[in-house]
Amino acid sequence: MKRKRNTTLKKTAIALVIVLAFSVIIGYGVYLSRPKEKKPPAEYFEILDPALIDREYRNPTVAEGGGHNTSKYVIVYGIQFKLKAVGGDAHNVIIDGWGSVEPIGFASIAKDQYEIVTQTSNHPLGVRITRDEMGRFPFEVRIASDETLPDGTIIIYF
Repeated sequence: MKRKRNTTLKKTAIALVIVLAFSVIIGYGVYLSRPKEKKPPAEYFEILDPALIDREYRNPTVAEGGGHNTSKYVIVYGIQFKLKAVGGDAHNVIIDGWGSVEPIGFASIAKDQYEIVTQTSNHPLGVRITRDEMGRFPFEVRIASDETLPDGTIIIYF
């Protein structure tokens, strides 16, 4: 009887270990296959060294105006900035065009690395930009990637 009990105990223990191993493997597979939560582009990317550029890649001439001198009129031929991935590796990054400018894409940007984005046009875009409370001029850029929410925007300040 003692021998029969030991054999039954061993078989039960082996079966329990096998069931536990399969449970861990299945649980890990489910964990890996769940969709990752997407973030807004403003949380996933950082904009460095933004610049408005004219045809000769200089800062454009700017006309201050408006009744309270709060607006800025800019003829924009292009913008340039460094796009840094701070939330992790970014894949299939698209920076939408503005005016007649074509979108720009990058296959990937590694975490804490950046790509230089330069978007220029032969046809200028007249932009009326209003100052924020800190005296800066915001310019909205649409950026998307596999890791970010679709159609998200980042505000660039000049």
